[in-house]
Amino acid sequence: MTDRQKLLQKIRIAEFAVIEANLFLDTHKTDRTALAYFKKHQALLEELRDEYTEKYGPLTVSDVKPELCWNWTDGPWPWEYAAN
Repeated sequence: MTDRQKLLQKIRIAEFAVIEANLFLDTHKTDRTALAYFKKHQALLEELRDEYTEKYGPLTVSDVKPELCWNWTDGPWPWEYAAN
């Protein structure tokens, strides 16, 4: 597994944790432990996405940093890396 694939796997795991915590919090709004879990994994996900974007380019259009140029269409798409 390449470094890029390992990072994508970490992103998938963090996304899963955030989504599951979100679903739990929808019905347990005052659960402080769940809220702390959500915040922790949300911060981790943001860190991982930033790392991926810095190294390999944007994963989604919301990751585009258009200060210099529009780089959304540059390079291979994220799913093209997974096949290699």
